[in-house]
Amino acid sequence: MTAAALHPSSKPAAIGHYWLGTWIAAAVLYGATLAPGLVWQDSAGYQCRIARGDLRGPDELARAHVLFVALAAGLQRLTAMDPALAGNIIAALAGAVAVANVAAVLRCLRVSRMATIAAAAALATAHAFWQLATITETYTLVAALMSGEILCLTVWSRRAERPPGARRWLIPLCALLNGLGVSNHNLALISGAVYLAIAVVALRGRLWRYTFELLMAPLFWLIGAAPILALVITTVASGRMTWCSALADWLVGQYGTNVFNRSLGATALLRVVAMMGLSFPNAALLLVPAGIRQLYRNNPRWLASVPVALCGAHLIFAARYPIADQYTFFLPTYTALAILLGAGVDRLLAARGWLRRVRWPLIATLFWSPLVYAVLPAIVRRLPERLVPLPRYPAPMRDSLRWYLQPWHCGEHSAERFVRAALAGVPDDAVILIGPSWGQPLQYGQIVYGLKPDVQINDQRWRGTPQAVSPSNVADWVAHGRLFTGTPFEESLAHFEDRWILKKYATRPAGLLYQVVPKAAAESLSEPRTEMRGLPG
Repeated sequence: MTAAALHPSSKPAAIGHYWLGTWIAAAVLYGATLAPGLVWQDSAGYQCRIARGDLRGPDELARAHVLFVALAAGLQRLTAMDPALAGNIIAALAGAVAVANVAAVLRCLRVSRMATIAAAAALATAHAFWQLATITETYTLVAALMSGEILCLTVWSRRAERPPGARRWLIPLCALLNGLGVSNHNLALISGAVYLAIAVVALRGRLWRYTFELLMAPLFWLIGAAPILALVITTVASGRMTWCSALADWLVGQYGTNVFNRSLGATALLRVVAMMGLSFPNAALLLVPAGIRQLYRNNPRWLASVPVALCGAHLIFAARYPIADQYTFFLPTYTALAILLGAGVDRLLAARGWLRRVRWPLIATLFWSPLVYAVLPAIVRRLPERLVPLPRYPAPMRDSLRWYLQPWHCGEHSAERFVRAALAGVPDDAVILIGPSWGQPLQYGQIVYGLKPDVQINDQRWRGTPQAVSPSNVADWVAHGRLFTGTPFEESLAHFEDRWILKKYATRPAGLLYQVVPKAAAESLSEPRTEMRGLPG
């Protein structure tokens, strides 16, 4: 590879105003559709940590996400706003940054204005991307940092052979962003491996020309990764773990089997197609192959390989990562894919023949995703339930299909309503054994709303010492009517080892929860409510 191939001599298009304009548009979109406060599931757990300023978290280091929690907690402390809203806002701002970065990369690659706008709009309104930009989740920050890394590499590739001034800092800046990404989420490690592999291939035989970059990049990466590395070090120093166990806890946590899963059957592939089709219900995926060809035709091979390799590496990881929230791990894939899409639209605009006649209808589909999501719940309700793999039961006071199928969450107060009603229906000294999907919102209600601080939720109590979930304590709780759970089903409990409770005892409805009672006391009760058959774990 020649030096000219590494550093094209043509000047890049001005990108500052494209970045700012796209950021404002995306920020307005996400701000207008933002969840106003408390939400469900793991997001509520992060919101609890934001409220407490807890950078470590109660789970494994792989789920510490220290950078995201620190940013949201800092915003909350500066503004005194609701901690849940602060987390939602950080996710929205990060999503807007990611969309703006993609637009800037495309303009720097000399992609046309129309193609840039279409690709940015398709990414901003992609279902998973939009949804995760309206609630407290870490994935839009993953996308923002990764797209920033791509932007650094793209601008660096357009410099002169011997760059003066600040441009020599672009590679260290890329390393810094990737280190910050590692402090946010381990998905950044996949991106880092891709950059390293491309650098080894592209710079072989001429490493001596880039001594400054090669020396500074590792240092800047360590600076960015310092928050999570500090947690690893303090965990070992406290004596809770050895070095090996702490590193394993950081890299894979309890998800080692899933991380190293190598199977990808027909059902898993269909699920991947469905997830990607939901996020891009348009011509986007059809234009990606043309975008790949366009990038390799107009740019150095190593530069074109950056979004292609990132898209492929993250797609392979996410496709074979069998967890309940698998769709969330596709955000890095979608971010890189949007760059390929922009190049594909650019090629379509220059097409001849029959493609020229259909180019505008195809491009128009990239803007219609909001309309698709607006009508999708009404369509799905008319389908037989066996044809709809989406759960219809995950939480009370919430329209499940709208929650899953419509990415916007403005006006969504079901979690707060549930928390206030559920805690109002139990005694002050109650014990609630419940899965994290419902339990974490309840804990937020105790921390932030000050509701029933004496109530013990699983093994946590915000005032006083929690009691162990032992046979003797359970018997006492049941005898005094103090024990409650989310549903009458064993799978709804937070801990597998507690399932014996619902085998030994019965349950009866108690407001939005279920009270655990002796089996003899429940013989005359009717069947459990069918609408509460969801498993809140």
